[in-house]
Amino acid sequence: MLRIPVLRKTGLKIPFSIGKYFLIWFLFLPFRNLVAQSPDLFLTSFQNDAISRFNTETGTFLGYFVSPGAGGLDRPQDVFFHPVSGHLLVTGFLNNQIKMYDGQNGNFLSNFSSGYSLNNPTKMILGPDSLLYVSQWDGRVVRFTLEGNFVDEFTSINIPAGLGMTWDEDDNLYVTSWGNDGFDGQVYKFDMQGDSQGAFINSAMLDGPVGIWRDESGDFFVVDWRLGSVLQFDSNGNFEGIFISGTERIEGHAFGSDGTILLCNVQINQVKCYNPDGSFQEICIDDNNLAGPNALSFGPAITPLNNLGIQKPIDIHAYPNPGYHKVFIEFHLTTASFLTLSIINNTGQEIAVLNKGVMESGKQLLTWNITGIPSGIYFLQMNIGNEIFTEPLILSPQN
Repeated sequence: MLRIPVLRKTGLKIPFSIGKYFLIWFLFLPFRNLVAQSPDLFLTSFQNDAISRFNTETGTFLGYFVSPGAGGLDRPQDVFFHPVSGHLLVTGFLNNQIKMYDGQNGNFLSNFSSGYSLNNPTKMILGPDSLLYVSQWDGRVVRFTLEGNFVDEFTSINIPAGLGMTWDEDDNLYVTSWGNDGFDGQVYKFDMQGDSQGAFINSAMLDGPVGIWRDESGDFFVVDWRLGSVLQFDSNGNFEGIFISGTERIEGHAFGSDGTILLCNVQINQVKCYNPDGSFQEICIDDNNLAGPNALSFGPAITPLNNLGIQKPIDIHAYPNPGYHKVFIEFHLTTASFLTLSIINNTGQEIAVLNKGVMESGKQLLTWNITGIPSGIYFLQMNIGNEIFTEPLILSPQN
């Protein structure tokens, strides 16, 4: 029985309830034991202009979550579950706006992005500033708020055929560039203001870079479509070797909670799983309904907090969420209050206490350095008076 591991980092909104003795860590036991809905796997079907949905336990095709062409979707490139609303955001290569679909049933809701006409948008990533970054085939990386409003063209230069993105611990942005039909592809580096730092990895070793990630040691891994390989580079961009090889046209990757690497095989409609050391594990999904998968994300699409009728005892905001290097926690107290603010992991253990004592009235801003904290889903819990407020917090400090 095929069993696909749950993603280490997702954009999903976790359902929860609030009470004096609140803790729903049991929701994050292995998903075969979940009382709630198990997460499914959502993949772009490039050839069908659709988003496919697969069962994570069996690898069975569950149908199209987003029907072919729904909302005018044309050649989907990436999928991203909104961290607040839980809705699904999709970039389409021939769409000039990001599409938004209901996170529970896949129905088209509206165009998400506004104020800017995207030029062949490709990949999306959440930034350390809680803005949505979108790469373009012809143009610069563009930023939008989580309400979909245009902020700016972030990068100082156009990126030839921009695709996958990742960050380092100093909030520098790295963008893969397909270049001219892949043959002169590069990885560009931009500082936290968006100013170009030039080519970080040149085309000498690349033959069609489409994706990139960074591990805890600072090494970079570049997914190369034409080579059918993942190449490893050190923190300075020097080639270290071939990390994964022996596959066909690959684009789109994700990580399991146990470090398993999932890669989309665009050419033969497969998702392959690899061990954390890059060795082959198994074919996770082999199904023609994939129809050109080039991006994937785990669900589930679950009812977000603001639809559950829950009243927050205090207005608190943690960002970025997912958190990469630091998490900022902002809230406002109308009166001086004794409060405890702590972080709980998914086994119910308290791993950090950010405040325990009286805080003055007014706006409060706390900073939590998450370096060394394992990736995963945590809970930010505030005890104030007789009330407890808890919300999920996704951490991925290695990214």
